[in-house]
Amino acid sequence: MRYGFLILILFLILSGCSCGSGVDNSKDAGVDTGIVCGNGYYPSFDYQCKGNVGCREINKGLCSCRCVMCDNERCVGMSCGGIGCEGDGGVDDFGIGDFGIGDAGEDIGGEEIKDVYADDVSDVSDIRDVSDIRDGGDGGVDEFEYVCKDPGDPVGVDFWGNLDEPIVKISDTVYMDARISGDYVVWNEFGLSGNYGGNIYYLNLKDRKVRRVPNCDGYESITYIDMYEDKLVWDNFIDYKQKGNNQDVLFYFNLSSKEIKIISPLDLIDCPMVYKDDVVYQLWKDENVIMSYNIRTGEERIISKDKRYVDLLLPYWITLWERELIYWDDYGIYSLDIDTMEEKVHYKSDLQIASSPYHDRYPYIAFGVYYEKDKYGHYTTDCLLLDIRDDSVVQITDDENFQFAGMFRNEIYIYFENYDPKDSDVSYGHLKIYDLATGVRRSIPDSDNKFPKDFDGRRLLYTTNIYSSVIPIYLMDLEKLGVVKDGHVVPE
Repeated sequence: MRYGFLILILFLILSGCSCGSGVDNSKDAGVDTGIVCGNGYYPSFDYQCKGNVGCREINKGLCSCRCVMCDNERCVGMSCGGIGCEGDGGVDDFGIGDFGIGDAGEDIGGEEIKDVYADDVSDVSDIRDVSDIRDGGDGGVDEFEYVCKDPGDPVGVDFWGNLDEPIVKISDTVYMDARISGDYVVWNEFGLSGNYGGNIYYLNLKDRKVRRVPNCDGYESITYIDMYEDKLVWDNFIDYKQKGNNQDVLFYFNLSSKEIKIISPLDLIDCPMVYKDDVVYQLWKDENVIMSYNIRTGEERIISKDKRYVDLLLPYWITLWERELIYWDDYGIYSLDIDTMEEKVHYKSDLQIASSPYHDRYPYIAFGVYYEKDKYGHYTTDCLLLDIRDDSVVQITDDENFQFAGMFRNEIYIYFENYDPKDSDVSYGHLKIYDLATGVRRSIPDSDNKFPKDFDGRRLLYTTNIYSSVIPIYLMDLEKLGVVKDGHVVPE
């Protein structure tokens, strides 16, 4: 594809704080915190090692966990509990070991974990809810109890940026995905052990705290996340029956209730999508199939084994809306009904197009059309908007500028535009915004070479690097910039 973007895997050298002394990078390195509740180890608390000023000691004196010793960007010492908590919270009591909290229920149960967070038990899911994993080989009849060894971080740490500013950095090391939905910003943080996401974090814009989603067995193999409102799905490994016997499964987590479930048979998972209570994903078993799971009822079923349909499930090329899978190819946008398998053509073109339904908020799909030299004397593009309910199309731009990365939310369309009209590929440019209701179009200030990643009509997640799979992500508030007011674009 002429205008396809080259995605490079970058191995980042992480630099950061130095907290404490005497750390030799071994998992047995410890620190005497001087707190009654003792100490422990929790690699997933790495995100508390920020800057060059030491560890972010949080919740001191509370019955909760925090990092108390860093080695560069890795947390090597953790304290759980606080003065006055029941028990001493040490290694023996709560099973805090090298690889998480507890070992599949041998050391602790859900009630003991709740005791650790006695000050805020309403914000912690029952660890025993992470169970009922089926062996997919026989349709899910063999059941056993699986206990998540990681409760996540229901207490959270204060966000390190100033959310009163119009632009704030979320993270330097996001692996592929960052989403904004309601009052949540969610991102997949690059793992230190390989080329995949290591942990998922979410910022609550109301209480301004960052929390970590449970990473049950501590694996760093998250390749893809999807989100609808406060519902999040992703794929990662668990230890199946014994440590080290890792199996790729699909996780579900509710950011509001903190409920976590494993919702797939044990096998290779790809391209999970969530909409309302439905999750659709690809399952790689003896043969590849499209699976469906209902979060509310627990019903799971095979949608299709037809290779033509299974091969449609490509990350970022497809999304789930109502009962339809919406997808695109180089010359059209289509849908497939997950109940009837009926196919529909929503848009067809003789010209090459580009879209990313994954980033769109239904039922609208933003896409671009490429023009050959004969129109303007150089290759260029235009931005369009499709309503898949009636297949109507709105022309957003109609000029010789190269424009791409369009996103549409709440009657507002945002896109990137090159400064030089004759540039025929991604070049130096800035962000433009268009109000479909009023017809107001304008440039966004301070947006040179900032590329959209997700958008809710007022707040934009963007990156300054589209050529890497590990990227910085920023949050831009268009209302604070004076670009949007009362849901409409303000004229320049």
